[in-house]
Amino acid sequence: MFFSAQAKHLPKRIRKILLVKKGGAVLNAYQNDFPIIQNLSLDTQPYIFLDNAATTLKPQTVIDAITHYYTHCGATVHRGSYKESERATLMYEHSRSLVAQLINAKKHEIIFTKGTTDSIHYITELLELKKTDIVINCRQEHHANFIPWSEYAQLITIDLSNDGVIDLAALEMQLKKNKVKLVTIAYASNVTGNVQPVKEIVALAKQYKALTCIDGAQVISHRPVDVVELDVDFFVFSAHKLFGPSGVGILYIHDSLLIDLPHKRFGGGMVNVYNDSQKLFKRPPLGFEPGTPAIEAVIGFGKAIEYVQKVGFEAIMHHHSAWSTYFLRRLECSSWTLAFPKSKDSLAIFTLRPKKAHVDLSYLTRMLSDTYNIAVNDGQQCCGPLYFAADLSTGLRVSAHLYNPLSDADYFFQCLNQLEFFIG
Repeated sequence: MFFSAQAKHLPKRIRKILLVKKGGAVLNAYQNDFPIIQNLSLDTQPYIFLDNAATTLKPQTVIDAITHYYTHCGATVHRGSYKESERATLMYEHSRSLVAQLINAKKHEIIFTKGTTDSIHYITELLELKKTDIVINCRQEHHANFIPWSEYAQLITIDLSNDGVIDLAALEMQLKKNKVKLVTIAYASNVTGNVQPVKEIVALAKQYKALTCIDGAQVISHRPVDVVELDVDFFVFSAHKLFGPSGVGILYIHDSLLIDLPHKRFGGGMVNVYNDSQKLFKRPPLGFEPGTPAIEAVIGFGKAIEYVQKVGFEAIMHHHSAWSTYFLRRLECSSWTLAFPKSKDSLAIFTLRPKKAHVDLSYLTRMLSDTYNIAVNDGQQCCGPLYFAADLSTGLRVSAHLYNPLSDADYFFQCLNQLEFFIG
């Protein structure tokens, strides 16, 4: 069995995530932590979830935390002196501390939003963008990091080099030529998995006095992030991409910017005093979080972070490296190929196209689900500009995570080959 020999020499925590012998089968030890895998598995077919670039499954600890809040607390936060409200506030703020710890930020630099898209929209509001302002992104960006900037500012898009990462020379040329307000780049592509040289991008942007924003939605559950080391101004991501609930986003804003940013969203909970003669907004982060938040989801997200801390990024990264190597070996022997170049530094995300003429990928994806209980993604993955530049209309995306054993890659290609025989 692939990697079984090497696994004997790995640390115990990493061995656990790769292979576990059970009844002669090779299983992933962490699958048992995610009840949906058992609930959707059939007697003869396991549930194979390979759409982790879209969202991640939720461990039982996250589900339990949400249920516990609703059954044992149920109060709002920052608004009451009774014990349930105070307990809810403590749990809520503990999650904020965990988020800050996750990315090496200060607690007051963490603002809760509804998701990555909402965080990006919030930045457009806080910067009070005008159509004359220039924002730079790159070809790989998700629509969330494309459309808001093109609607509110003048957007310049940098093309990718042949190895699938941003052309740094082209970026510097635009920074020299224009007075750029902001450079905003995804840490890793949700289509290719390619990791961008974000530290170099941020340093280059700062050299030309431009603000910087990193979309960390894809990378946040795959490897450690240090916003201090990156020296980035804004960093955004979503809880649901890191085994947490939907409806929670993170907007990190560097301390130095928080002092001067205007308040753009208003409502309950963000003011200390508001009357006919006086208004006094709360200090960050609460002054930037009006209204009742998704309390249960924030609390659940804290449990998701604790789960990742328990597993460890070392184990996750090793598993993804092993899974990627194995998947690419299997791909070489198939009638499929990568739709886009794969860089040396990349995540376990692969978008495929058939080597032969035409396959209806939407139909194929549904057949993989209905016939074999496999979940993958077809379409353009909200990355129209990337597909347009490559002259492609669609792709089949496969994305793995810690609960996908190597055998999932075997099963995927086995089923893909069987379906090709029938629909090809």
